[in-house]
Amino acid sequence: MNKPLDKYEQLLREFEKRSHAPSDRTFLELGGFPHYERVISSFLAFFLDPNAEHKMGTMVLRAMQNLLDIPETLSDVLVETEYANIDILVSSTSHVIAIENKIYHHAEANPFASYVDTVRARFRDQRSRFIVLTPFPAVTHSRREELAVLGYVTLTYDALFAEIRAIMGSYAGGASNRHWLLLLDFIKTIENMTMGSNFDRASLDFFKNNATTLSDLLQKIAAFRAELRAKVSALHELLKAQHPRLLNDERLAGRGALYRENKDLFFDTFYVDVAFPNGARVGCDIIVRINGWEIRVIPRDGRNFQALKDLLIRAGLSFEEATDRFLLTNLPLPHEINGDLGEVADVAASVIEKLMNEAAAANPSSWSGRAM
Repeated sequence: MNKPLDKYEQLLREFEKRSHAPSDRTFLELGGFPHYERVISSFLAFFLDPNAEHKMGTMVLRAMQNLLDIPETLSDVLVETEYANIDILVSSTSHVIAIENKIYHHAEANPFASYVDTVRARFRDQRSRFIVLTPFPAVTHSRREELAVLGYVTLTYDALFAEIRAIMGSYAGGASNRHWLLLLDFIKTIENMTMGSNFDRASLDFFKNNATTLSDLLQKIAAFRAELRAKVSALHELLKAQHPRLLNDERLAGRGALYRENKDLFFDTFYVDVAFPNGARVGCDIIVRINGWEIRVIPRDGRNFQALKDLLIRAGLSFEEATDRFLLTNLPLPHEINGDLGEVADVAASVIEKLMNEAAAANPSSWSGRAM
């Protein structure tokens, strides 16, 4: 007979066999820009302009021309954005290309006929081309017959990028390195949109096929984290009840708060800060984990590590030294989460009291204050 947790252990073993790492986010994604059509249009217009400082010349424009079957070399090229609500307008002495850039949004509200009239009224002597550029060609389906009559064609970013890649070797040598990387980042950003998810197909299938078990597991994790939070909340209340003057002492810079990090699922903390000379603070973190309780002492400003180490030695507190904190050892704390909270409160109160007494007797010259 299987143990109740076997299904979770089997699920996690299966998960570990797979590669589930999301793709690295691009600079544009980090900035939160990909969903804004105007931002994407501005980047595209920059690369379409052969006179811009990217020093790629006509590379992106040539890729666009190849897709539109415009073999001529265009002269006196001017690239405009948001002209009469047209996203991008590329004009030359012989041709004008009007680009409606559609990222996510449908095309039902766009006055395409008005765009055509505007372009033809302004550029009477040039041959005009009208395109909808989008990662998702389905956005034009509801108006495809109207667009065909108006002379619009729908191009995908995938097709544009494929054309750019086909010719980019001829332009790489003279390009600005900074802007070349920016173009690659731009391409990757749009391709990530086309994928619709940062996760690969194997990951998506794993989530889909195990949704019920994963949901059950996540609920149990949430319930356990709530139990840990209840433990440290109860500890706070016990400290106030059993040591009523402790958390109101003026030597405390912080009178007690709760804290946990999302990256560590199974721990929670009640902490206080003790005020030292020159505005320095020392934190006392009382932590509950699956395997019990522990207390860490931390210089909050990160600059009084040696002074705190000397303090712990004077106070007779044994410890293990980490990079930026001290784990107190040999304390009579329960080694499982359901241990006596009263014992935890008494030990915590004793440590806090020792820190406050050391703070009162501290030599100000030994403690660095906070930077102003």
